[in-house]
Order: sequence, then structure tokens, then C-alpha cells
Amino acid sequence: ASGNLGIGTSSPATKLHIVSTTLPQLRIEYTSSYYTTISNNGTINIVDASTGNWFTVARNGTTQAVIDNNGNLGIGTTSPLGRLTLQGAAGTSGINQGIGFLYSNGTQYGAIGLNNSSGWLQIMGRANAGLTFHVNSDLVTTGEAMRIDASGNLGIGLTPTANNGILQLNSYASVKAMLET
Repeated sequence: ASGNLGIGTSSPATKLHIVSTTLPQLRIEYTSSYYTTISNNGTINIVDASTGNWFTVARNGTTQAVIDNNGNLGIGTTSPLGRLTLQGAAGTSGINQGIGFLYSNGTQYGAIGLNNSSGWLQIMGRANAGLTFHVNSDLVTTGEAMRIDASGNLGIGLTPTANNGILQLNSYASVKAMLET
């Protein structure tokens, strides 16, 4: 009397052990519109047919994230608009409306978010750091093409240096540029 329950097996190895030759292995159902299935092929379906969401993560009854029936992931929204939709709380900006980037030691290094009042996209580097833009890169090694330093100086094709102007260019071709203040 191990206290284990076996369905389809006479020697259950765990508290609930189900053996079947058909899928799904386990179904927990409230109604035909609200159910969960777990299969031995690695598939878990959590279905809310009334909303079209196939997987919902909730905390204290409040939905935090969904995967809809098109495979779109919504975090902070129950109606994702594309493959990934993020929605922060009303009245927040920056990282609270987007994605934060942390180094392996947990230090925050940057974020992509929205300004709550203007709706403008914000790309942010940590304090005293700039932003770099890369092209022709394998996503591991550098292919830096442009840099905005912590002072707001912009360098295209070079690293901007202090006291050389707000905009600095390096090019092998002739460059015509005008900067007005």
C-alpha cells in the first residue's frame, strides 16, 4: 500500500501514474470550453475557448500573460497584437513598459520601453553609458557602425570624443554635412 494510484498500470511509480497508448494522457475539465490536457509528447494545453487563449498565466486571479490560438505571446495584455506584445501598467514609462536587459550578475544595463505620455519608443543605456548600433555583425562579435556616448555625442564610423562637436563622422567617401544649433 504505497498510496500511489495507477491508471492503465498495476505498478504505479508515483502518486498518480497514467499509462496509455493514446493522447492526451491527462485531461482536467471544468466545461468543454475550459480544460487542461497534458500529454506524454511534451505538450500541455490550457484552453479557454471563450477568449481564444490557449495558455494563460494568472496571479491572484489576474491574468499576467497569455499565448493565444495563433501562438502570439502577450505579457500584461490578454490580446497580443503580434508574436510578442508587452503592455505595462498605466502611468509607467521606460522599463516598466518594455524589456529590461540584465548582466549575469543582475546589474541592469539597458531597456527598451515606451514613454507613457508621448508614446515614443525609448532605447535606454544604463547611467554613464552610451548606446552602440551594429551592422554586419554575427551577433557575438562587433560590427559597430554608430555610437551615442553618455554625453549625447553621436559618432558615425568612429567613437565620438569630447570637444569635437555633437556630430562626428568618419567616411572613406566625401561627406557633406551641416549641423545647425
